Amino acid sequence: MLRLTEQAQVALDRVMEAESVTQNAAINQAIIEYDARRASVRDALLKQIISDYQPLLDRLAQ
Repeated sequence: MLRLTEQAQVALDRVMEAESVTQNAAINQAIIEYDARRASVRDALLKQIISDYQPLLDRLAQ
């Protein structure tokens, strides 16, 4: 059983009503979207780090 704070339950109820989905579907979608956002942020940070340190990485690769 999932235990939500009152605030989270109210938000979930709004999502269920607005999207006409079950609690299970709303929670599953939220988890998938959260994971996708985290992966996107991670990938952008890695891209920036690689760009910033490309000369050093090239030297280390030799």
